[in-house]
Amino acid sequence: MPAPAITPKQIAQLTDWIADYIADQRTKFHKRAQPISADTLEALRPFFSEDILSGVRLVRGRASEPAFYSQLKTLGIENAPPFADMAGITFQDVVVHVEPLTRPLLFHELAGC
Repeated sequence: MPAPAITPKQIAQLTDWIADYIADQRTKFHKRAQPISADTLEALRPFFSEDILSGVRLVRGRASEPAFYSQLKTLGIENAPPFADMAGITFQDVVVHVEPLTRPLLFHELAGC
C-alpha cells in the first residue's frame, strides 16, 4: 500500500491530536495507577534505568479509541491499530494494560519509555 500524501499542515494537526490524546489518557489513568511491585522492579533493574523504573505507574484498564481516528481515513491512513486489540499501551509514564500484566508485556511497554 503506498503511503498517503499528507501535507505539512495535516501532519502538524495530526501531531497535535496525538499529543492531546496521550496527555488526556495519561491524566485519566494516572489517578489510579500504582508503582511497579518490588519483586518486578528487581527483575527489571538490569534492563532499565532507575529513573524509568521509579517513575512508571501501572493500571489495569482500557484506553479509549482516539476521537481523531475517524478522520484518519480522510487523510488516507487506513492501518491505524485498533486500541481494543492492544494488551497494553504506555502514555508517557503510565502503562495501561487490559490483560494481566506479565513481565514480558511490561518489558515491552517500558522499552518505549
